[in-house]
Amino acid sequence: LDKDLKRSFSDEQEKLRRRNQELLSELVKKVRGVVSTIAKEKGYQFVFEKGAPFVLYSDSAIDITEEVTKSFDAL
Repeated sequence: LDKDLKRSFSDEQEKLRRRNQELLSELVKKVRGVVSTIAKEKGYQFVFEKGAPFVLYSDSAIDITEEVTKSFDAL
């Protein structure tokens, strides 16, 4: 019984992990689409994730986070 319970628990955890990955992938795809649209409209060649470790400086005047958020919310 204990073995069966552990196996069931493990199986359910794996199902949840896979579903979480699917949902996250869908979300990332949608956000990338919004970012791509805004970047093309503004003529940007690059868009970096805010807080990414390799961005040493960014001018807040070109931060499109708010615009991306609004566009995503409108989907």
